Amino acid sequence: MPVSPRFAGILYLVIILCGVASEAVFRAPFRADPALVVGDALGLRISMLADLAMALADVGLAVLLLALLQPFGTWLAVAATAFRLVQAACIAGGLGWIMAAILDPSGAGDWLSLHGVAYDVSLAFFAVNCVLTGVLLQRAGLWWLGRGVVASGIVYATGSVLRIVAPAMADGFAVAYAVSLVAETAFCLWLLLGARGLMLRTE
Repeated sequence: MPVSPRFAGILYLVIILCGVASEAVFRAPFRADPALVVGDALGLRISMLADLAMALADVGLAVLLLALLQPFGTWLAVAATAFRLVQAACIAGGLGWIMAAILDPSGAGDWLSLHGVAYDVSLAFFAVNCVLTGVLLQRAGLWWLGRGVVASGIVYATGSVLRIVAPAMADGFAVAYAVSLVAETAFCLWLLLGARGLMLRTE
C-alpha cells in the first residue's frame, strides 16, 4: 500500500496546532500565575489532552516519514524515526508533571517549572530528528525545505542547551522558535500538497 503524504501532512498539522495551543493558549496563563490552578484547572487538563494528541500523532507521523524518506538513506531515516519516537515518549511522560500541579496546587509553580524543563529537554531529541530529516530532504533535491528543517533543529538544540546551562537566557531565546514554526509549517504544507517532488524521485 503506497504511503499517503497528505495523511502525514494532516498528522503534522495536528501536531503543530496541538503544540501551539497547548503551550501558548492553555498552559501559558498557569505558568504566569500558578495560583490559577486552585480556582480552575480545566485549562491545564485541556493542555494535557492536546499534548497527548500531539504525541499520538507524532508516532504515526514518524512511521509515515520513515516510509517516505527511507529511499534517500535507510539508516538516516531509521535514526530520524528513533529520535522522533523518543521525543514523543518524553512529551507523553511529561504529562505527569502537569497532573502533579493539578493534584498539588500549592506546588503548582514548581511542578510546571519541572514540566517546562522536561519539555525543553525532550526537544533535544526532536532537534536531532529535524537535522536528520532535513538532510534526507536535501538528498531528495528539496534544498530549501531541507535547510529550513535543519535550521529548525539547530534552534531546538540551542533552546534545550540553554534551558540546562543558562536558564536565564532560555526565555529570551524563545523568539527564535519562530524559525522552527515557519520551517515546520512549510514542511506540513508540502506534505498536504502531496509531496509531489519527493514522490517523483522515489518512483
